[in-house]
Amino acid sequence: MAAVQPGPPLAPDPVPVGATMLPIAAMVAANLGTRRRDDMPETLQADIATRGVRQPVTLRHSASNPEQYEIICGHRRWRAAQRVGLAQIPAIVVTQVDAAAILSSLAENLQAGNLSLIDEAQAYRRLLTQCAADVSAVTAAVGRDRKHIVQSMRLL
Repeated sequence: MAAVQPGPPLAPDPVPVGATMLPIAAMVAANLGTRRRDDMPETLQADIATRGVRQPVTLRHSASNPEQYEIICGHRRWRAAQRVGLAQIPAIVVTQVDAAAILSSLAENLQAGNLSLIDEAQAYRRLLTQCAADVSAVTAAVGRDRKHIVQSMRLL
């Protein structure tokens, strides 16, 4: 068998429909409390260096600075893009209150499977106590049943 020769680097994918290219410098991490660790797989950084950011990050306007955006979903993609030196990445700007933003962030992290049990439990507690979210809305948004949520919160 002949060895496969590497080709030229792939060109970045076009901007996804509904997304806008926004400067990384205008983005800050939102304090949603769904993740305490800043881990990032090297494969993600390598992929972004080669292809660019293919899935847009989800942002909302910052309440404290109208020229900044808070990242709701896509913190790892944002950090990887910063590390490889990208100036802009695709983003979708939404209007979300804290409860909806926490649910979006939590759902993304649970789907990726990279959230610790403690971080997950703390997000549930914040949603149910500080944001006064309805348990049925939380279960529907994150795909977990009520029993799982209650048992997770018992860890705290």
